[in-house]
Parts: sequence; structure tokens; C-alpha cells
Amino acid sequence: MKTPAKLPLSGLPLTLFLGLGGAFVCLKVWEGLGVMPRLITSYADDFLCLPLVLTGVLLAHRLASGGQARTLPLSHGLAALAAFSLYFEGILPRLSSRVTADPWDVAMYVLGFLVFQAVINRAVAGTSPGFIMADDLQIPPSAKGKSIGHV
Repeated sequence: MKTPAKLPLSGLPLTLFLGLGGAFVCLKVWEGLGVMPRLITSYADDFLCLPLVLTGVLLAHRLASGGQARTLPLSHGLAALAAFSLYFEGILPRLSSRVTADPWDVAMYVLGFLVFQAVINRAVAGTSPGFIMADDLQIPPSAKGKSIGHV
């Protein structure tokens, strides 16, 4: 009998992801109803952005690779942080008078990125990477220095 596959996310990372997603939906509903203070809606979106986007990328990465132990490299997260910060706080305000650059938005992107890195971007416990990477290969001491042969 085939054992059921582990979810690409579980435990605290899954709980946090679902909680952040639920918070985002609630904020949007309350914002639409006009019952949420503008200060909160202004910065909450920026804080929630990267944990939600990067978790989606992490899930796609794990599903594509079959490896629940995979995490997103730090460079991917930093690239997303730079892209969102530069576009929404640097480029877009110059293109549209409806958008304002705000350094506190960048601080919220950074804080959201740190939450993703610290809590969500973790391997699922008890899993293997899925496929073998070159660094994972072990060469027995007796085979070192020997040629496999030419083809």
C-alpha cells in the first residue's frame, strides 16, 4: 500500500501561512467596508506580501521537485524583497501620481521577509530532498582517484 504523500507545508509554517492568508482576506473585507484604520491597511499589505508570495513560490518549488525538505535559497527571497521594494517604492511612484513612496513600506517588506525566512522557509520534518544533488553524492575512499573509463 502506498503511503500518503506529506503536505508541502505542515505544522507552524502551515498554520502561519493560513493565518496570514486569512488576515489578508479579512483586512481587505474590512478595508472595503471602511471599518479598518488606514494606518493598519497601509502597512499590513506590505507586511503580508512577501510571506504570502514567497510561500506560494516555495510550495510550487516543492511540488515541482518532489522534495519536501527543499527550502528557497536566501538569494531568491532577497531578490523578491529587492524587486518588490524597488518597483512599488521606487519605480511605480514615479509613474503614477496615485502611488506614494514610503520608506516604512520597505520596512514592512523586510519584516515580512524575515518572518518567512525564520518560520515558513523550513523543511517539512521527516522528509528527504526528493532528488539527489551533486553535493549529496558520497564517493567511497577506495574509488577516489580512479578513472571510470572513457566512452
